[in-house]
Amino acid sequence: MSKSQRWMRLDTGIFDSEWVYLLDPLAQLAWVRLLIHVKTEGVKGTAKALSIPVACKKWGIPESDIQAMLTAAREDGALAEGAEWSVTNWLKYQESPSAERVRKHRALQDANVTPESVTDGYSCRVTETETETETGNISFFPESASSGNTTPPEEEDSLRLPVTGSPEKEQEATPWFEDGVSETRELREVAMRLAATRIRSKDNPFPYRKVTPKAAARILKALEPCPTKRDLDLFWQNWGNYHARRTKPYDRPEQTIENWARKEEPTWERLKRHEEAVARNSRGAHDNIPTWTPGGAA
Repeated sequence: MSKSQRWMRLDTGIFDSEWVYLLDPLAQLAWVRLLIHVKTEGVKGTAKALSIPVACKKWGIPESDIQAMLTAAREDGALAEGAEWSVTNWLKYQESPSAERVRKHRALQDANVTPESVTDGYSCRVTETETETETGNISFFPESASSGNTTPPEEEDSLRLPVTGSPEKEQEATPWFEDGVSETRELREVAMRLAATRIRSKDNPFPYRKVTPKAAARILKALEPCPTKRDLDLFWQNWGNYHARRTKPYDRPEQTIENWARKEEPTWERLKRHEEAVARNSRGAHDNIPTWTPGGAA
């Protein structure tokens, strides 16, 4: 089995959800293709959105069915749509139960419990199968059996964790900007935008997951001159497109974003003046309320 393969959990009752059930078959298939896209290209349920024409060509599904799926998913609350696609409750359905087993395995290591002292010559291997031993959640296999590929599909994915480290580090798997509580919503959003930056690296395709609140605050301040949400989405889209071709991450990505924003400020200023001019010219005659002055006609 290739190490490059990625796996996704799909509920067998997916088509029993009312909003999915009411879709035409090709629109239902479009929802599955969207989930696969988010798994392949995104982080924790969020990925850059494809335009409908691009998705149509890539998936082989008519634009009308893709649009019907997006509308139904958005109205049901299953999808947050914009410059990115964010699938609701992604972690609830995609998180592997092996995470708890990995935490217990690390706890044993921190307690200086070696596989040899427990199994008398057997090696300890944490698996992601649903089978558990009678004595706990860690399965033990003889050394002779370890030569085969017993790794199940889930372990081929991003949950392929190292065997060293502490339980405390494992508990910090959810970044601060995804907990819905830390800092402000604006800071969390800008941090998620940076964390979703993908580069062409097999070892770490998403290198900015450890963005700090301080770095997010710098980015937020640098993007203040951006006049509208539409222009801000275009900025992040250009950022993502550019860095998808890179293989080496920046040591200080917030500084790079500041530089990008500084170059865009003249354009943003022109756009802002244009928006203001359009708003002034679109006022109707009824907005120009006449004023009465003493001695004037009644």
